[in-house]
Amino acid sequence: MARRGSLSARAALVLGVVSVGAPSAPRAQPSPAPLRLGCPALARPDRDGRFVAREDLAPARSPVDGDDWLALVNRSPRGSLSPSYAPRDLVDLRTLLPAAPATCVPPERQCLRREAALALRALGAALRAATGDALYFDSAFRGYTIQCAVFGKWAWREGRGFCPTAVASALPGHSQHQLGTAIDVFTQGWARSGARFREGFGCTPGGRWLADHAWESGFVLPYPLHPAHRAPGSDCLARPDARDVPDPRTGYKYEPWHLRYVGRDRAARFHAARVASGPGSATEITLERWIRRERGAAEVVDAPVCDGCACDACATLRPRDAATPTPCPAGVGVTVLDPVTGAPVP
Repeated sequence: MARRGSLSARAALVLGVVSVGAPSAPRAQPSPAPLRLGCPALARPDRDGRFVAREDLAPARSPVDGDDWLALVNRSPRGSLSPSYAPRDLVDLRTLLPAAPATCVPPERQCLRREAALALRALGAALRAATGDALYFDSAFRGYTIQCAVFGKWAWREGRGFCPTAVASALPGHSQHQLGTAIDVFTQGWARSGARFREGFGCTPGGRWLADHAWESGFVLPYPLHPAHRAPGSDCLARPDARDVPDPRTGYKYEPWHLRYVGRDRAARFHAARVASGPGSATEITLERWIRRERGAAEVVDAPVCDGCACDACATLRPRDAATPTPCPAGVGVTVLDPVTGAPVP
């Protein structure tokens, strides 16, 4: 996942900064009991006194099997990977030689599982043949500790706090990047022309080609643009007021640069299901819902337990009349989003 995810080899230093330099919580907000985690930066409230829920960081249920090509890794406590999980078949994207997880620290060293790395080379060759542009790799495999530093960087060093950060960056253990099958990519032309994560990549020839053809190499886009969030007359830009609104189908905002490898056969089946569902309509199927359908699970996205923030980054992703009680506490600022339209439920 995502965003602004590139991290230098100073990851350990970043972790030290975010855990030591964070301001203390206001007295009005009680701090949860200390957590024994591999991410100490998230075991205390942020500058606003908001905290990450225990179950989101240390879920009671068994973690997801990361070796599963269709593993459901998401914002839900049930969608978490063990802090110790790392693929056993990682390779360096430049050399395709085996790589130890601890050595794979983007951007210095980019790694993916071997099958995904080979498929990425095929994807890059197809993109160049079709558009004349080359792939730019921003961030591939990120282990639990690296993801902790990425999330902490935006929550602490950039002064965003937990809630705004959670819309665009996964909590450690909840990132698809830890699977070793997800990568943030751009085109070389886009990367040279300005900030990579600016709006508009999905509208470029390379961005459109990836959206239409990445599945042919086994890659899919897990975080599409919600139809209700589209700018007028556009299928690749979000409205200004919707750019930081989480998609209730996925829990994250639109990311046209984030690809996940699931294998050619699976990607072809998902593509066929998506075409049949009506892309751009309220019935458009996402990767998350397709995997649930394949597994015979409920299609509604599991909600995160939420933190103590009670802000719209903690949308429950379920309508109020759902059988499952809302996991977010009632209070000012809690937004419940309809899973189909994405609109707030009154």
